[in-house]
Amino acid sequence: MMDDRERYDKLYAEFAKIDDINLLEKLKQVPAQKHFWSARLLETKKELGKLEKAKFKIKSALVREKVLDSPVTVSITKALLDKVENDPRLEDINDKIADIKLTVELLTNAYSNISFISQDFKNILEAIRMQNE
Repeated sequence: MMDDRERYDKLYAEFAKIDDINLLEKLKQVPAQKHFWSARLLETKKELGKLEKAKFKIKSALVREKVLDSPVTVSITKALLDKVENDPRLEDINDKIADIKLTVELLTNAYSNISFISQDFKNILEAIRMQNE
């Protein structure tokens, strides 16, 4: 996901480079940009959901393992769940989830910023129109 975030940063920075020459061109790109960022956000949230589901399955198996391997009856307590949460077998998926959450945040911000940019474009164009009158 780190590569995706770097790519997204570059794509957003490229779109956000606005000057007098490309203002109208960028304004025309806003709907496509909003769609692009919305689609990436939904894809990433879908991936996050898959990872969280996989994590739940792993945690369930670890809890079952702890309960079945115990020589005494073990009830599922917060301490047991905390112990399972810190199990090294969850480390990889926890890292992936944390990484994807950062990507979701980046995409959410990019989408919001594109929405604000469209209003900024309208304000800039109105100011230019008023200057030319």
